[in-house]
Amino acid sequence: MPVIRKIMPTELQQYRAHLLRLDNADRYARFTGTLSDEAVERHCASIDWGRTVLLGAFEDGVLRGAVELCGDRILWPDQAEFGISVESELQGKGVAARWSAAS
Repeated sequence: MPVIRKIMPTELQQYRAHLLRLDNADRYARFTGTLSDEAVERHCASIDWGRTVLLGAFEDGVLRGAVELCGDRILWPDQAEFGISVESELQGKGVAARWSAAS
């Protein structure tokens, strides 16, 4: 079972690599649309760590799934953006249930 923990800004490289490993269907599900590698790179470069929390599912030290929660108390006081991605090898193995238990 993967280890669930917070992803630190110093681990952005791992988050980027995880998102780039997603196939087209999983990228579409995560971003609600088709995203090129370049768009994934731009998304990662634009993460505002002051208003974004990332949780990761690490298997053997490699990030294989992530939850990204982004909010802004001033711009969106009652709203937040939530995205989840799990690489196909871990799908259907209870990773989302582990995130629920960890929170």
